[in-house]
Amino acid sequence: MAITLSGIGSGLDIQSLVSQLVQAEGQAKNNALNRRESNYQTELSALGTLKSSLSSFKDASAKLADADDLLKVSAASGDESMFVASASSSASAGEYSVEVLNLAKAQKLSSTGFSSSSDTVGTGTLTIGSGDNSFEVLIDSNNSSLAGIRDAINSKADNNSVTATIVNVDDGSGGTEARLVLTAKETGTDNQISIQVAENPDDGVEGTGLSQLSYGYDVNGVGSGGMNELVAAENAQVRVDGMLATRNSNSISDVIPGVTLDLKAETTSPVNLSLSVDKDATKQTVQAFVDSYNKLADTYKRLTGYNSDTESGGALQGDYLARQIMGDVRSILRTNDPNSTYGSLFSVGVEIDQYGKMSIDSDKFDEVLSARPEALSTLLSSADGIAGKLESSLKQALDLGGIFDSRTKSLDASIQKVDDERFDLEDRLQTLETRMLNQFIAMDTLVAQYNNTGNYLAGQLAALPGFSTQKS
Repeated sequence: MAITLSGIGSGLDIQSLVSQLVQAEGQAKNNALNRRESNYQTELSALGTLKSSLSSFKDASAKLADADDLLKVSAASGDESMFVASASSSASAGEYSVEVLNLAKAQKLSSTGFSSSSDTVGTGTLTIGSGDNSFEVLIDSNNSSLAGIRDAINSKADNNSVTATIVNVDDGSGGTEARLVLTAKETGTDNQISIQVAENPDDGVEGTGLSQLSYGYDVNGVGSGGMNELVAAENAQVRVDGMLATRNSNSISDVIPGVTLDLKAETTSPVNLSLSVDKDATKQTVQAFVDSYNKLADTYKRLTGYNSDTESGGALQGDYLARQIMGDVRSILRTNDPNSTYGSLFSVGVEIDQYGKMSIDSDKFDEVLSARPEALSTLLSSADGIAGKLESSLKQALDLGGIFDSRTKSLDASIQKVDDERFDLEDRLQTLETRMLNQFIAMDTLVAQYNNTGNYLAGQLAALPGFSTQKS
């Protein structure tokens, strides 16, 4: 139950009177604070809506900025059991005849046989090389067994070229023997394995101790040593339209520009390779960009324009940030290189009408895609392409520390300031209420005293002889 404070002398409801006076005092200020907070919140929400739309447009621009996402070039092998082909946007449409003459192979070396993997081989240092990689492995009493050497090679931090394993095979006498096998991680003759041994101590007997694992090459490239060659290193050889190409790897990406050939088997006759631009996929990617821009333009118009029906402006009407962002976007979209036949969006069939709506002229777009697909890639996806510039500009604005982030933090600070002012107002009104209550109570006490004095005097007068309160 609320406590009421009625005046003893005046008879007034002092608590109610003071509450009404305090409420009247704070009402105007509270209304002003509420209006300010509402405006800030509306602006913050509108910025969030614009930022979301810009972010979607940035993502659509990023797809155009990536040439491989924009131009979908398909590569079809006539026999995928022989080779599989893939193509990037830099590949040109065309037909090729491909023969796989030889597959690249990784070299394998094997040691002589040991009774078991725990047999001691010897101590010293192994210097193992393959391709551009060379590393040393120290072999001492802790790792001098066949298994220890295997583990020491595989665990060496700077070994990125050789894998060591142990295989247990027939020894030719009805038993089994353990052999250390080294396999090059990369194919081709450039990645042949060499093993130099510095034996410690050298027992002076060739082919014993750690020197059993040696392997080197003479001036003619013929290998020999304590290890035996199980599989010789070989290069891949292909013939494209009758022209020979030799490579270290079975994955060849530098013979036909923009095309990677993954060789699977040697062919007995030429296999056809067909390269073509997937026009539908490219058009869908550009259409997604167009649709995203139109959504952005609609959002911007709604947030910054004036609605004559409701006679009200958008939440960001006249906002400098919104104008600046859209001004930058439109400036990039209007890019025009007069020195290029395809130097603008309009030249490749992407148009913006008088109402700001973007669309695709299908006939013109298809014509460019058929005759000069690389021109579309140059315009949109090159280092200075339109889509790349859009993505970079929008990313800078939308990232943490960008202008949207700064503006959001400023609005959050303004909302916090309103909250602080509201707390300050409540404190001031509480102080005012206390002061007014004290003043009214003091006044009421004085009135009560006056009433008591008046009543006393009236009683004294009434007691005087001959005094009458009746009127004659």
